[in-house]
Amino acid sequence: MKILPIALALAVLSAGALTACHHHRDPARVQAFLSHRVDDMLDDVKATDAQRQQIRAIADKLLADGQALHTGHAQVHSQLLALWQSDQPDAAQVHAIVDGRAATMKAFADEVADAVLQVHAILTPEQRATVAQKIQRHLQE
Repeated sequence: MKILPIALALAVLSAGALTACHHHRDPARVQAFLSHRVDDMLDDVKATDAQRQQIRAIADKLLADGQALHTGHAQVHSQLLALWQSDQPDAAQVHAIVDGRAATMKAFADEVADAVLQVHAILTPEQRATVAQKIQRHLQE
């Protein structure tokens, strides 16, 4: 159960990255916002320099991969629109595009899950408890 709060935190960060990208925000601003959120959490748990470095690297990779995922989204829209505009859309192509996108999104979700497990292993039990308390307060608001 201790892993759930960390999973939620990383999922929120990832969703935030994707949402911010979806609204065509400057990737640098998205990175700054998410870096601030990660740093705030690291301050709250009094993370060591080594922990900060490891967790920032994990968060940066998730952000980069989330932004890449968003970039691929425009291509999928274009492909589906082109099929819609044809006289007889190829159902197999439509399903292949949708299945491919679903697989890509699942792979990213699996990456987030793996990142959660990595962060869990990096933090001490006391630090994980602090993160859990912070998330519980946030969920009750």
